[in-house]
Amino acid sequence: MNVNKDILIRSVLLTGSFYYFNAKSASLGENILAVNSVLIQFLWFFSHFIDGFAFAAEAITGKYKGARDKSGLKKAVKYLFAWGFGVSMLITVIYAVFNSGIIALLTDQQEILILAEKYSFWVVLIPIVSFAAFVWDGIFIGTTQGKALRNAMIISTLIIFVPLINILDDLMGNNGMWLALAIFMIARGITLFLYYPNTVLKK
Repeated sequence: MNVNKDILIRSVLLTGSFYYFNAKSASLGENILAVNSVLIQFLWFFSHFIDGFAFAAEAITGKYKGARDKSGLKKAVKYLFAWGFGVSMLITVIYAVFNSGIIALLTDQQEILILAEKYSFWVVLIPIVSFAAFVWDGIFIGTTQGKALRNAMIISTLIIFVPLINILDDLMGNNGMWLALAIFMIARGITLFLYYPNTVLKK
């Protein structure tokens, strides 16, 4: 129950972050909102691929944690990140080569297509900046470290993302919005990495 409570808080904050991103997009105009709604689909597409590693991480790390096999746990984490990085690089290449074609499949509005080209380089970065957060999520859930997962999300959302997006959208417009989102995803990975030694690896 405690783990589920912490994961619920983490999930609410994560979902709220993307709602806030959409709300801030709307404040920049209907066209920017439409463009960002199209481009954010690249993150959802990638999440479907990388979630496979998150689910595997839950099962594998949970097994080693339950067996108190720290050596096996460390090795599993290493391989999960190696494979996660490999998949993220593959999707990055696909996005870099085919992003214009994928965008054209998502909308046929010429004005949005032209505007999306201006910001499409951000979607190429999505897999690299976000894969660690997805893999860590699976590891922390699998080893029932819900409190650390919750705290990392609180830091990433309320201390980093929300202030940053409000500053950067004023300074850089929509590029600032995407930079804030990228930093948010990186922050999720870094904060969980910092929690890792004293939570997941702790007996």
